[in-house]
Amino acid sequence: MLRVVRPGGRIAMANWTPGGFIGRLFKVIGAHVPPPPGVQPPSLWGTEPHIVELFGTKAAQIRCERRLFNFRYRSAAHWVQVFRDLYGPMHKAFGALDDNGAQSLERAITALLDELNVAGPDSLVVPGEYLEVVIIKTETPDLRRIAMANAGRLQQATTVNASALIRSLVARVARSASLRDTTRRTRESGTLPPFGVLQLPVATG
Repeated sequence: MLRVVRPGGRIAMANWTPGGFIGRLFKVIGAHVPPPPGVQPPSLWGTEPHIVELFGTKAAQIRCERRLFNFRYRSAAHWVQVFRDLYGPMHKAFGALDDNGAQSLERAITALLDELNVAGPDSLVVPGEYLEVVIIKTETPDLRRIAMANAGRLQQATTVNASALIRSLVARVARSASLRDTTRRTRESGTLPPFGVLQLPVATG
């Protein structure tokens, strides 16, 4: 993400915390359908140390604040049915289990919902904690842009130097032509300047 954000730009995220409802739900699912070996839990993104580890070296500022999102459904059974059908991790977990395993997972999720429900027996409101993260990228120089600017200046300097060299060569040719013409006229007239010194016109410019 930092790679595509301009210097001084912002990245904003809302990540479920390990101790919140969704973080605990992942643990319940993992107990029934273990994740592949070596795979880090997604709820790590809901912890401040992991965010600092991922973004700290290139961040001018990292702000983390814990907030709550309330899941509101008619009942625990309603929540399970909606998420079983539409929420990817739960849909895949139930699809990987046989009937007994699916029933066991449903009972475990229902127990978690009943534990966290703050609405009473006639409805379901479960607060889900998440970490609101805002990262500001450092104002580091754009090295590619600097390199291109330097290349342009180098090309301009090379053009200027070439122009100066051409003017110098033209002046030398002009002085050489003037010298030959003066020498020819002096020889034809048979005269020399005073003190035997040949006075030559000097081209300038």
